[in-house]
Amino acid sequence: MIDSLSLATQLGRLDFISAVLASLAVISVFGGVFSFLNFRNIAKEQATKEAAQVAEEIAEKTAVLYLERELPDMIDNYYELVKSQFVDNENSVGYSDAQHKDDNG
Repeated sequence: MIDSLSLATQLGRLDFISAVLASLAVISVFGGVFSFLNFRNIAKEQATKEAAQVAEEIAEKTAVLYLERELPDMIDNYYELVKSQFVDNENSVGYSDAQHKDDNG
């Protein structure tokens, strides 16, 4: 009596099934690699966007804190500088002409 495995081997059906299963395995491997690379690329882009947004928020907060802390002193120092170096109209025209010459070479 012939069993089904022997019959499939004799008819060549077992080789066909093996080839189909091997092809499906290779297709699955390539699909998995493609999916991995695609998801990695998407995750990298999303992480870059998120990191840029967080960095911008942190930089803005840091700048605001710095200005809140330092701006009053900067304004006071500038006011003292302006007060100590009072420039009248005649001197301001001279400074303007000198700066204009420097800008135009």
